[in-house]
Amino acid sequence: MKRGAWHLSRRTLLQSAGVSLALPMLEAMVKPGARAAGTAPAPRRFLAVHGQVYGYVGKPDPELGNALVAPWTNPAKGYSVPLENNTYLRPFFNKKIDAKVTVLTGLTDRVLIGTHDSPVKLLANTFPVAMHRGGCVVLTRTPGPDNTVPPIADPFNGATTDQIAAFHLGKSTALPSLSLGIETIGGDGSYTMSNKSSSEPIPPDRDPQSVFNRLVAGFDPHASLAEVQRRARYRKSVLDGVRGDAARLKSKLGKSDGQKLTTYLDSVRSLERLVDEAGSIVPPSFPPAGAASTYAKGDAIQRAMQGLIVQAFVTDRTRVIAFSTQYPNNLLHLRGANQAGLDFTQYRSFNGTPLSNDHHNASHYDQGFNGEAPSAETTAFKKEWVEVYTHWQIEMYAELLAALDGYLDSDGQSTVLDNTLAIYGGDNSDSARHSYLSMPCIIGGRGGATDTGWRIKSGRQLRFADYGAGAGSERSWKDLLWGAVNIVGVPDPDGSPRLKSFGYANNPLDVQLGA
Repeated sequence: MKRGAWHLSRRTLLQSAGVSLALPMLEAMVKPGARAAGTAPAPRRFLAVHGQVYGYVGKPDPELGNALVAPWTNPAKGYSVPLENNTYLRPFFNKKIDAKVTVLTGLTDRVLIGTHDSPVKLLANTFPVAMHRGGCVVLTRTPGPDNTVPPIADPFNGATTDQIAAFHLGKSTALPSLSLGIETIGGDGSYTMSNKSSSEPIPPDRDPQSVFNRLVAGFDPHASLAEVQRRARYRKSVLDGVRGDAARLKSKLGKSDGQKLTTYLDSVRSLERLVDEAGSIVPPSFPPAGAASTYAKGDAIQRAMQGLIVQAFVTDRTRVIAFSTQYPNNLLHLRGANQAGLDFTQYRSFNGTPLSNDHHNASHYDQGFNGEAPSAETTAFKKEWVEVYTHWQIEMYAELLAALDGYLDSDGQSTVLDNTLAIYGGDNSDSARHSYLSMPCIIGGRGGATDTGWRIKSGRQLRFADYGAGAGSERSWKDLLWGAVNIVGVPDPDGSPRLKSFGYANNPLDVQLGA
């Protein structure tokens, strides 16, 4: 058979005992003649990243009635303006993915206001509902006399947006979804970012080694566990077991695909080393998700988790992921002696005090360290703390998006990032005020192609609110989530191609995102 007529299934796995390694998209996976005739559209994916833990130092926006907005907001007036290449967004420009990023300003969540450390807010539909607790509004699984009770029945029975997407997208993948985390959520770990239903929270997998094992596991859990333990005991790579299978496959591939396969296998080995670098131990059992990470906090654990997200998406092991990140630690530092002139783009060279104190305390820059009245010195110290953390988290998010943009998708033309809707957000539009106005939001990806373009017209900032016009004139975060499930193609429970309602939402944002 001629090599040009040979076709490789998209579901091909490199296999050995307890290991099934999925492959990225290769040219041989496109059926002969399909490229000329027009290939099937690439799969759409949904990613939620809770990256701005506790919020940031907001800045007043005169056009929005001096409401505090994200510090990366372009001050130019108007509904749709270009992204500003400022110190916050510069990583997207440096990695040449700014054209695939959208900043949203003016999204609020008046249902779940003032919440600290509750990433589920990024994904909640009508559930979990809001409950007042002291000066905050937190999330709870059961309605009560002091709760904000959903005004209508929830056809998804309390599922968070990622799980609504997974119900549709997960039918085509080995893993319907992944729920990932680094820190515990809610201090005591009582909150989960994802909920399958009102009675089924999904605990996040917080150990990168556990996630890696789930992505490369074979179909026999007992064989998989034995293989995991054997690899750890002898410090072997998953590639040792599939090397023969990979060599046989490579002999059938063309030159370009052969190089892609080699590059991919190298990336898998690099990911293994990154996982090992962070200090993992052999998990006591498999395949249950890791309850806690054995990794040192820092760049390593977040980069490992992000590498696993890339691995899961490019091999189509799953199309839905929710990821809650981490607080700063001593990997980050404030400016040191003689560094006052350095701006935040150079934060990795800062050699002053490490950010190893209480991040929650630091986020309240309007208070002293023990709740006493603030001083100018303390306020400046805390603001710089939050600024360093903000710049680091956004840079990490940019690395994640750039990695997704580096892989060709199944249509042979677009990238994995092109067909992804990634929502990066956080708790508040200002860490000290617990403000629910203009929650942080940076969308990555274009949401997939249509007959006329992309579902998301990216490379710009959209400003939705005019707080000077009165309450309610801003757009709801729930409108974004409704638009998100429309973008990834979730049908209505009655079979209609688009959702007809979505909890507290009023008007889905997918139309504005694509206009």
